[in-house]
Parts: sequence; structure tokens; C-alpha cells
Amino acid sequence: MEFISTTATAAEKLKRLAKTLRKATGTSLAVALDAIARQHGYEHWKHVTVCIEQTANVSRSRPLPDSLKDLLDRAAMRKPASAESQKAFAQGFVFAMDVKDAEELSLTSEYAECDDGWYLAARDLWRGLVHYRDDETGTTLFETQSPEDLASTALDDLQNYRLFRYLGTVAPTSLEEAYKHTRQLSFFPPTHIWLGGRFIDIGEVPEIRVDGQVVLC
Repeated sequence: MEFISTTATAAEKLKRLAKTLRKATGTSLAVALDAIARQHGYEHWKHVTVCIEQTANVSRSRPLPDSLKDLLDRAAMRKPASAESQKAFAQGFVFAMDVKDAEELSLTSEYAECDDGWYLAARDLWRGLVHYRDDETGTTLFETQSPEDLASTALDDLQNYRLFRYLGTVAPTSLEEAYKHTRQLSFFPPTHIWLGGRFIDIGEVPEIRVDGQVVLC
């Protein structure tokens, strides 16, 4: 399949078109997704999802700008995260929520906020932020902002999230299991997940199934 640079935002627009087509024609969502994908140069919807993942991997594989890396290194030296938070990011389960959605969280004793791990999260979040290519301008923040402005933008972006870590003895081992955990805490989905050291941007996940049912697409 041909690689077509595809952001999560672009894919979301295609999904909305597919849902409109489904309502207009009475067809299934799967058929509508394939039809819209073909209209926009893809072979089928699976082709879209593959391109989303490939595009995200390209952004994440690019290193952080030195100005941001130095900022995070200084933060780690000045006030390192607790051993528990560091272990959660490296081996356990951490999730990020939009600050407004986090107000609706019903936290249990198995979770704790881990704002001390902000710089650990930022190493992953900022790669996507600074190398994200805007669909309209065709440029990235890395290409258009000075090191000083980039640092300010990146720090401001962190204010959009709150971080929570899992305290239970056995952490989830799959995305589906982790997502099921978060659904028990809030109607709203997390924005990002760290699971066993793996960073997952929920916006770039084509779909998530829990107990055989599609809960996010």
C-alpha cells in the first residue's frame, strides 16, 4: 500500500464524512468508511489506519529539539519524579486526561495523580507536538518557532493534561485492558497512555474493543 501522510485530525474529518454518508445511504459504517477512503485516494479504511500509524511513527522517531531536551534534563536534575512515578512510566500504567475531563474522574484507591512525572510525559508528548505537520499550513512548530517560543509553547501545552498512575499490584498488559480500567473511572477517554514503557496516543488508535465491542473509533 502506498504511504500517504495522514494525521489523526485528517482521519477524523474522513470519519465524519463516513458517518454522514452512512446516515444518507443507510449503509453500514464499515462500508461508508471504505467508500470515503477510496474517494480520498486510499485503497480502503485499513489503508487509512496504517497511514495514521506510519505518520505518527515518523513524528515520534524524530528527536526532541535540543532546547526542549535541555529543559527536561534540567527539570529531572532539579526535582526528579518519585521512584513510584518513574517505575509507573517505565513498567506500569499511566494515563493522561484533558484537564476539563479530569474534573469528572471518579478516582479509586488504585490510582494517584502523578504531576511529579510531568517531564517524563513531556519527552513523549512534545515529540508529537513539535513535529506535527499542520494540515493547513504544511509546517511544524519546530520549523516555524524559535527555541524560546518553542519552549514556551511546549510548557503551555502541558497545562492541557493531568497525569494519573496505577497503584495496583498487577498493571494492565494490553491497551484494551488499560482502556477498560479508565472507563470505570470516567465517561471521557484518556488522551494518552503509557503502558509497560510504551507510549500510546489515543488519538492515533484506529479503534479499541472492550469485551468484543468497539468503544472507540
